Amino acid sequence: MPSAIELWGELCGLLSDKGVMPLEAKVLTPAEIARAVRQAGLDGRVERFVWNYLYPRHYGGADGEVSETEAIGLVDSLKPKPLPSLQPLAPEDEPEGERCGICHVRPARGVIEHG
Repeated sequence: MPSAIELWGELCGLLSDKGVMPLEAKVLTPAEIARAVRQAGLDGRVERFVWNYLYPRHYGGADGEVSETEAIGLVDSLKPKPLPSLQPLAPEDEPEGERCGICHVRPARGVIEHG
């Protein structure tokens, strides 16, 4: 299991990727970063992570209201979701109709003319 600081580092990377990490983040506390992120329009998950997991676990040496499993889930919830893969239709699934003899594209309307 990752440590609280490792999870915080991963969370900061995700926030940076989303473009909501404050520019002065290197000199801010985690609570200040969480507040800035919330003000940037993200919901309260980062504040919840900081106040109920990171601070109690790392600085207080005690469990907070958020368990390690919940903290990992919280970080995972901020990860971008993969786009569904688009599979081309199998030839037998394609609707009937003529295709262009040159580029093999099915015309939307009318006939495709090349040349």
